[in-house]
Amino acid sequence: MKKTLFTKQKSFVSLAAALFSAALLVGCSDIFQERVPMNFTGNGATLAKFFDATKVLEKLEPPSQVFVSNGEYSDKIIVTWEKVTGARSYSVERAVATEKNPDGSWKVPDEGEFTSLQHSTFIVGTSFTDTIIDGTPANKLDYTNEAYQCGYFYRVCAKNEIDKIEESDWYPNYYKEAPEGQPAPQPDPEALGILLAPPTNVKATCGKFKDHINITWQKTKGTITNYKIYSSPNEDGSSSSQAGSVYGNQSDCSIEVPAPRQGVEYYFTVVAVGASGNESVASPVALGYALKAGAPAQVTGVVVDKGRGETTASEGITIKWAGEDSAGGEDAIKYRIYRYSSTDSSQRKLKDEIETTEFTDTSGLRPNAFYYYLVQAYSVNSSGEELKGAMSESGDDSEAPAEGYIVSPPQNVAVKKINGDKSHNIITFSAAIGSEYCEFNSQATINKHDWKEYTYVIYGCDTSSGTFAKLVEFKPTEPATDGMYEMQNVLAKNFYKVSVKNGTVESDQSAAIAPAPYPAKNLAVTRNGSISGYTNDDKNANANGVHAVKITWEAPDDEGLAGYNIYRSTKADKGFKKINESPVPSSETSYTYLDEQAKAGTYYYYRVLSLNSLGQGANYSNTEYGYGALTTYQYLREYIKTTLNSQKKLTLMHKSGNTAKLGQETAQGAISGSLSYDAHVSGVSGRVIMQYTNYADYYIMNDKSLGVYFLLNGNTNTSAGMDTNGTMDGTVTVTGMYPGSVVYDGIKIKGGAAGGGTYGVTRSGIDSSPVQANWTWGEK
Repeated sequence: MKKTLFTKQKSFVSLAAALFSAALLVGCSDIFQERVPMNFTGNGATLAKFFDATKVLEKLEPPSQVFVSNGEYSDKIIVTWEKVTGARSYSVERAVATEKNPDGSWKVPDEGEFTSLQHSTFIVGTSFTDTIIDGTPANKLDYTNEAYQCGYFYRVCAKNEIDKIEESDWYPNYYKEAPEGQPAPQPDPEALGILLAPPTNVKATCGKFKDHINITWQKTKGTITNYKIYSSPNEDGSSSSQAGSVYGNQSDCSIEVPAPRQGVEYYFTVVAVGASGNESVASPVALGYALKAGAPAQVTGVVVDKGRGETTASEGITIKWAGEDSAGGEDAIKYRIYRYSSTDSSQRKLKDEIETTEFTDTSGLRPNAFYYYLVQAYSVNSSGEELKGAMSESGDDSEAPAEGYIVSPPQNVAVKKINGDKSHNIITFSAAIGSEYCEFNSQATINKHDWKEYTYVIYGCDTSSGTFAKLVEFKPTEPATDGMYEMQNVLAKNFYKVSVKNGTVESDQSAAIAPAPYPAKNLAVTRNGSISGYTNDDKNANANGVHAVKITWEAPDDEGLAGYNIYRSTKADKGFKKINESPVPSSETSYTYLDEQAKAGTYYYYRVLSLNSLGQGANYSNTEYGYGALTTYQYLREYIKTTLNSQKKLTLMHKSGNTAKLGQETAQGAISGSLSYDAHVSGVSGRVIMQYTNYADYYIMNDKSLGVYFLLNGNTNTSAGMDTNGTMDGTVTVTGMYPGSVVYDGIKIKGGAAGGGTYGVTRSGIDSSPVQANWTWGEK
């Protein structure tokens, strides 16, 4: 006490100041965002010092900006963001989009499709490089990689696990929802990236012009400064050299051909150059040549004579064209056949030295693909020089394309069981290519309207490797629904295959499928539950202080059951993502899952998919939500969020004069209940009583329908003497999402500030007795 304080009244004022400091520091613990240094040991503690203390973050703000490279690199995408105050690290998640909206924009994947990447969960800087194509044999850096046909969505969150600050929300937030009765919020700008893709649909003129070759392509998405055109003497495009370059707003290039090089075959590729100067991989190869004087006339009338859904791969696709069969001799006309497909635009030479006007292709034909044929006439003059005529106009972009396809099994087949009928199943399958209701038809087939009326044949077997016997044939008489047919009451078998017949010609059989087992029953997920071997040790929790959940179910009565997959989402009706690496064996009916992304105060939704021996399934269990218990530390931190908010509403304790803080008042909870405040001095000691009665400020996940997050009942009291030392007492009982209690009897007051002791924290259903939590946990 200062020497100027001689009167008893002034002694009481000094005592009250120290008392209130202690009460606010410990009884309110983390009540304010401001903090008092906990190493204070002097006798001059004042409220003024308390309110001048430095502000400490409770939760990090999300990055204000997230920038994604868009079409700048052929193998990677770079994500950068603004530094967040207080952040020690960052995490990045990615979702891959394969579908587009009607306006051509990428469709944002469901939230459950966002996943962490290798090395993306602890990033010290403010950038992350996502290598999408690593150049390995399984992930080739060439135009065939499907990664070039995808969009990549990213989001970033800021973290500080060292200082125990709550991590930020994800940014961008692609799934903003309006509070009840409020207009829909504006979505954050998308953090969407694409790879620098090679040009597609590259084509070169073959004998259309005498003095030049014209190359065309479909432009690459993104900012392209220019395209480089390369030519090669080899069919695979190797040993190429640059032949030309055009600006990025162009999609064609003309290459001059001097007279001595007319008739010489060139193989062209095109490379896109992005705004940063980076180049794409080479495009598919396109054959091109200029017409040499004296060459045969262009072949016309090229048609697929047989092979539009009425032949097999072994029977092949037969094409014919106008002209006469070669009679041999000098200057005799011969033909070459080229082919490309709906899956690869590179032209492949099938055969030369053909002397008839007909050819049957049996070279590696695959089901569910469309093939396009080009014919070239050529002759050899007396000097032994080959003269090539112009290639036929019979590609996919011509008015009359020579398009063929073999009879093909359905691309999609599934089996459904019938409840209460173990003798029969339901088979669903997609309409085969070439039929009117197939969703995979080419534009040329759609334009031709030469629809095939197929018959579908269903085969069955009790073993996957046995002989499949014909069970039933089905010829549709009604349109397919969304491209799918359904066959009812098919004899029950363990495995099925489906083929397609066009008259007497039958396709190969589809891959084997098995009936999807019945769904698992009575799914349940722990909610703040005690799990033996997990919640008894807080080291088993994730970095957010959340323990595992245990998912349990009952097995279906199904002989075809082979296992289960488990799915999780942040929403009840969409966005589910598989969480188990390998199927759960059919002998097990539980799964314990530690979700590394789980946060306190959040529901997560789960469902189970029953699997057959082929790893196939179609029937999900019921969906249930659950959430892991909190560690003692995290429990105390979540509890303090409510007490922190509650005492901000009091007025007396925030007044500047020490005696002005004496008195009584009551603050109301935002949802329910009250907090009463009573600060008084009696004799040479003082006491502050703070009582919670059914007090609540927050709903679970800010959703009224889910109920109250923390509901408080009880007292946090502080007593101190003239020496500014004292104790706390009282117990607060918690109900809501995480039931439990916090006991203050072990907290000590030293020198007018918190100076030792422990909280007694009990998590209902988890702790058999209070866990002693260090007093500093409430101050972090």
